[in-house]
Amino acid sequence: MTDSPPTVVILTALPVEYLAVRAHLTDVLRREHPSGTVFDCGRLADTGFTAALALIGEGNETAALITEQAHHLFSPRALLFVGVAGGLSDELEIGDVVVGTRIYAYHGAKVASGTSLARPRAWEASWRLLQAALHATFDPDVTVRYKPIAAGEVVLNDRSSDLAAQLRQSYNDAAAIEMESAGVGRAAHLLGRLDALTIRGISDKADGHKHAADARGMQQLAATRAASAAVAVLRELGRSVVGASPAGTRETWPDPGSDGTGVPVTSSGRLPGAGGPAGADEPPRTHPAGPGAALPATGTRIPTAGPQDAVPRTHGPGDGPHDAVPLPVTATGAPEDATPRAHTPADGPEDAIPHSSTPVGRPTDTAPHSPTPAGRPAGTAPHSPTATPRPDDAAPRPHTATTSPVPGSGSEHAQPSAEGSSTWTSQTGVSTPGPYTSAESSPTPATRTTPAPQTTPEHPTPESPSRAHTGTGTPQGPHGSDSNTGKPTTGSGPGSGSGGPGTPTGPRPPRRLPSLGPLTRHPRASLVGLALAVVLAVLFGTLWPGGGSEGGQTAANSIKKASALPSCSPGTADTTLRIAASVDLSKSLIDAAGEYGARKAQGHCVKIAVDGVNSGTAMRALAAGWSEADGPAPDVWSPAGSDWLALARTRATPEALRKLPETSEPIVTSPLTIAMPDPMARALGWPEQRVGWKDLAQWAENPQDFWARRGQKQWGALKLGKTNPDYSTSGLNATIGAFYARTGTVGELSEQNVDDPENQKLVRAIEKSVVHYGDTTLTFLANLRAADDKGGREEALRYISAVTVEESSVVAYNRGYPCGAYSDEPGCARTSPPTTPLRSVYPKDSNPRSDHPYITLNGLPAQKTAVARDFLRYLHDRSVFDAFFGPYGFRTHDGRPGAQVTQDNGARDDVELTQYHAPKGHVLARVQEVWAKLRRPADVLVVIDTSTSMDDKVPGEGRTKMELLKAAEPALFGQFGPQDRVGLWKFSNAANMGGIHHYQQLVPIGPLDERPPGADTTRRKQLTREVQGLVPNGATGLYGTVDAAVASLRASYDPDAINAIVLLTDGRNEGVPDKPTLSDVLSRIGTPDRRVRVFTIAYGAEADQQDAGGRTVLEKIATATGGRAYDARDPKAIVDVLTSVISNF
Repeated sequence: MTDSPPTVVILTALPVEYLAVRAHLTDVLRREHPSGTVFDCGRLADTGFTAALALIGEGNETAALITEQAHHLFSPRALLFVGVAGGLSDELEIGDVVVGTRIYAYHGAKVASGTSLARPRAWEASWRLLQAALHATFDPDVTVRYKPIAAGEVVLNDRSSDLAAQLRQSYNDAAAIEMESAGVGRAAHLLGRLDALTIRGISDKADGHKHAADARGMQQLAATRAASAAVAVLRELGRSVVGASPAGTRETWPDPGSDGTGVPVTSSGRLPGAGGPAGADEPPRTHPAGPGAALPATGTRIPTAGPQDAVPRTHGPGDGPHDAVPLPVTATGAPEDATPRAHTPADGPEDAIPHSSTPVGRPTDTAPHSPTPAGRPAGTAPHSPTATPRPDDAAPRPHTATTSPVPGSGSEHAQPSAEGSSTWTSQTGVSTPGPYTSAESSPTPATRTTPAPQTTPEHPTPESPSRAHTGTGTPQGPHGSDSNTGKPTTGSGPGSGSGGPGTPTGPRPPRRLPSLGPLTRHPRASLVGLALAVVLAVLFGTLWPGGGSEGGQTAANSIKKASALPSCSPGTADTTLRIAASVDLSKSLIDAAGEYGARKAQGHCVKIAVDGVNSGTAMRALAAGWSEADGPAPDVWSPAGSDWLALARTRATPEALRKLPETSEPIVTSPLTIAMPDPMARALGWPEQRVGWKDLAQWAENPQDFWARRGQKQWGALKLGKTNPDYSTSGLNATIGAFYARTGTVGELSEQNVDDPENQKLVRAIEKSVVHYGDTTLTFLANLRAADDKGGREEALRYISAVTVEESSVVAYNRGYPCGAYSDEPGCARTSPPTTPLRSVYPKDSNPRSDHPYITLNGLPAQKTAVARDFLRYLHDRSVFDAFFGPYGFRTHDGRPGAQVTQDNGARDDVELTQYHAPKGHVLARVQEVWAKLRRPADVLVVIDTSTSMDDKVPGEGRTKMELLKAAEPALFGQFGPQDRVGLWKFSNAANMGGIHHYQQLVPIGPLDERPPGADTTRRKQLTREVQGLVPNGATGLYGTVDAAVASLRASYDPDAINAIVLLTDGRNEGVPDKPTLSDVLSRIGTPDRRVRVFTIAYGAEADQQDAGGRTVLEKIATATGGRAYDARDPKAIVDVLTSVISNF
């Protein structure tokens, strides 16, 4: 027989916080709330508690909702919110831990006469939990502070902002800031009986350096320390308040009114310093000294005689330790010597006494959760009043318990502990806790048999008088079925069957007994409500923590392990399953794989490694057979859409084709949308009005006057953002959607549809308004966020009018992910929500979707195949989706919206999506070929650093950086088409460039297939020859070169083309005069007139060091111009980086 430890709930907002706490859990099972919220429930090391852990995402509203759900599901001893926060106090350092003594909800104010007047709301920490924190033993290397915490709806990353000023003025003692604890505090306050505490690790100082801190792993450090601190607090709580036993020990739990030492403790029914009427009408309770004073709470196992004892008997001191039974708790702790008092009809609901929450005396051959009460003969219906012991059963052991009169109570009622009660054995064998007999009127206690004990943790509904109240006899599930077997029972509702509420033998509604124990309970006058609570406890109280089953299923069915394979230590793994995943999903898959761990299969220990690979790049590599130069070969491929599998099979060599399966299953899904900044979307009728691809093409016919005709001239021209369909799923889907729109078909697209001149005209019209392309949507959204941060709404609206992205990107962007995805890419770390959110406009004439397929390649060894299949099953588990994908706006693999797909987040969970049939592979290939001719042309100036450092050898390569660049030249110019105009400059310093400028023109900008004046070949060949002839020498005149290149391209600006510069450098501005400064250059190149976008490449390990704020010079240059900074600090990756850069054109 095993103990059932009490439950605590721990909530986290971020995966990094969740994983930090999850590392402390063992024997984990999953429990799902009817709403879909998932809790990982497991033993919390060395605390004596079971912890129910949830990952809920950010925001106070969500936190409040999940707090209420957790309370009703588990009725926990305590609820902790554990995670990271920004530091507000100068005395805090990153890695310090703050225990919240008070939570401020700072988003509340009145504006009067131009002045914002704070209307603060605050919630105090639980006194009990705060005391445990004050006495806890923490890691000596960690500083723990006890301070107020401010909670709102934004991430603060600027000490000079209005919000920072508001916090200093109105909440100047707040030490940290975060986004969830106000919701927890308010929910705990409204629930009225939930002990809550916030523990936060400081991951940044809220001073503008958050991104740099995140990049250095400070979130992981802070989350790990906060989780360890939480465990320390709960360990202390288990010792000093709850009395939970450390692992491997057997301690009794002190009665809430006792300090566990045998010293009499008088309780007044209130917490120290607490106001209100709690317990005001209750007399004090005194527990006598002596061995019985520290009473075991319900669920404590007391040694008894072994199973060979078939004769009912009382527990004796000489009983062995191997047949433990739970001991019902009484107020005196003397179970053998007192006579209970009988219940009388005059006793009202205020006099109701809690009954035993744990039955005793289960025979050794009765299985846990057995619907058969102890002593019931085989074949006898549950609750049968005529049941008699079976010959082969060990008869239940009758146990007598006592009560003690409470002095001065007016009526000498028994007052058992709030955590336990007496259970009596009747002569009929009916299993029900019942009333007491009066010591004055009856010298003999009425006895009743006790039902079979349950071995799983027992938790009642919130209205139950104790944490583990079983109610009457065998628990029933909904609709009169047994909660363990699903079979009908003889009692099918409240009051039916023996011992039901309202029957002469049934339990009375429990009284709320205030105490200083783990729970403070207040009297409730409603007999109906209390009776209902008992019924709910009967139905759900003995199920797995928190009780009830959904849809008539048993609790065991609602607790599932997402993996079917046994785990093994990653340190012992001898096999690696590699997954190549699209960059917008790879980070979530990395986290999910980390939680999944290593698994045993076919005699091997297999771990999972996830690599982020662009969908189009991976398609080309797989179709060609995936060479060593492409990186680690994958076993599973997950592009953003299954169209890439069709393309790969169409283009694959015969050998490569054998590895590619014909079909796949999605991991998650997300429909394509036309995302627009909020003011623009509302101007066009969002959320009710939908837009089609045909509308987009008509708008693009006259983009310059589009907004002026709608009364918004200040917004400038219509500007569309769209990714390159050769590399990006959203770009491919948008192009397919446009062809579908003109065709008007809901069937499959054909090559004839793609070649139709009218269809191509519509697609060309849409492409005409594209500001630039890109290999991922991260570029557009990061640029939009940079514009929003720089100049707010006005700047954001000038950057872009609409961008074709997945719904998930809109949700993630609006929730503070600046690249529209949970990503490790530079500049993509989460921050505060944007000033100007995006809104999803769902195309009314075609709705392609990204289905993120899970493609297990053919020919894998058996152990890899087994783990690959098991990991997909794991990913399809709703709890895994909610933890790792739902927070970032995805829909489930079968298309159901996640919790974050809401109108507040810019999406619609109720939108009707148009049927869409994905084209066949050869049609997709034709779409890409035709698009290359229809896309917007580009005017691009390539500027290459030829300073001396370009001659440095690359470690492990044997070649210099310049030699590697020359080898990558086809990726630099090979992707441009005949409609593009390209030129080439080199730069170092003036002394090496003729003494005037730091740069030199090598090939003037112009059409690639044209022969420049005086040249002996075409511009395309001339560009290749000049790159191959570059010689490193001199310093790095970066600023002057960028300034001049932008001015040059503006002089030949083509409004119908994408005007851009590709700048590659391996160093910093050095060895040149001080002028121009970086500020001078940024002020000139960042003007919106004749926008020239600069796409920078940091080439080599020494390139472009970060400043104090974590940003680099090249990032600042790219951001100022609406371009993007690319990282090639590993020169061996230069081919992939160049491919990504040129995909913008």
